[in-house]
Amino acid sequence: MQYYKRDISFIHTADLHLASPFSGISEKNRLLADYLHLSIFQSFDSIINLCIEKQVDFLLIAGDIFDSREKNLRALYHFIRGLTKLKEHQIPVIITSGNHDPLRPGPAETTIWDDILQIAGEDPPFTLITSDRYEPVDIRQQDETIARICGVSFSKAEIFESPVRHFPKKNDSAIPWIGLVHCTIGSHTDHIPYAPLTLSDLTDLGYDYWALGHIHAGYTVKEQNPPIIYPGNIQGRNWRETGPRGCIYTTIRTDGVTQTEFYETAPVRFETSELSIQGMEQEAELISAIENIINKLSASKSKTSIILSITLTGSGKLHQSLVQTDLLDEILQIYQEYSPSPPFCYLSTVNDATTASIDRDAFRGKGDIFDEICRCAENLSNESDLAKTREILAPLFHHHTLRHVLGEMSADEIKLLIQKAEDYLFLNLGAADED
Repeated sequence: MQYYKRDISFIHTADLHLASPFSGISEKNRLLADYLHLSIFQSFDSIINLCIEKQVDFLLIAGDIFDSREKNLRALYHFIRGLTKLKEHQIPVIITSGNHDPLRPGPAETTIWDDILQIAGEDPPFTLITSDRYEPVDIRQQDETIARICGVSFSKAEIFESPVRHFPKKNDSAIPWIGLVHCTIGSHTDHIPYAPLTLSDLTDLGYDYWALGHIHAGYTVKEQNPPIIYPGNIQGRNWRETGPRGCIYTTIRTDGVTQTEFYETAPVRFETSELSIQGMEQEAELISAIENIINKLSASKSKTSIILSITLTGSGKLHQSLVQTDLLDEILQIYQEYSPSPPFCYLSTVNDATTASIDRDAFRGKGDIFDEICRCAENLSNESDLAKTREILAPLFHHHTLRHVLGEMSADEIKLLIQKAEDYLFLNLGAADED
């Protein structure tokens, strides 16, 4: 069993993305957009206050502090003020850069870290890892080293080799060793695999904890021996980043046991919910069901505000109203009243993924137009790469105006679009049974 001289505690955070934009909100509600832009700074402030409240020994930030390499004075000064507050409480901060804020972006680009260091002055309230190979930082208190941080930074925006290839194995059993890295373990479909490595790359080094960054979802790769954790970004920005967002509070005890606890710091949460229209007869039933979802979330969210997206599923009588009337727009108008006094629950979107009640087997093989519609829809959906459908849609996605509005469609979204087109034809040709 490992024994250390004293317990140590620290906060581990990453992917602050200060001054990050919130796509799709500004056009709908300016007040809400302004609140969301503030939310990232509020989450950062909550992390600073948590460090002080817990009287931690240090704060670790594993890359992507800033969302862009372009200078944003508000983000720079807010960041420096927060870390200066920690310095006043003798709490050191160790930082690595990530792919969004690399040390040396390119030959013709200035680095955001030059701007930060200029603002911070000769005695900055943080230690920036400036090596793209390996750099140790010892945490000292009362003339005694209590922990060693081994970190690496992104020298440029795209790194495709293991960031820990130059890290030494732990060779001092008197203190905990902690790795601080912005990286990708294995293959992760939601993120470009910058700085890829394997689980064994980390476990073989014998460190006590790995403080990682880059994966916004946040998850524990390994719970113990050693803990390997992505804390996630500090504020969700869209419905791909749902659920609570915050940081990890960690304690390494004298007996070597590590305890971790997630703290939610984001003032706003993105949430999604599914609602089936199966069995609904009246529009009032749908509105009542939506209101129940909102009330349930409002009752459980405590101090956290909710940005909600509901997806309607199933088939039934209401499908035709959803397709052929402005019912969805009317529902949104009912609920899209932003309250300036959080916590609030704001219904941002209602997506229609319902389908028509069509007995497709009854039309197959008859050689009529309905048989042809079924056959075409099946052929388009059964293509493994959906190449034909993407070719048909290409003029929309390449249009000089629409391409800035339409995002890349997933395979599931394309298949739903095919089904919607099939439903539309059946409904308008009188073949769908919605009773």
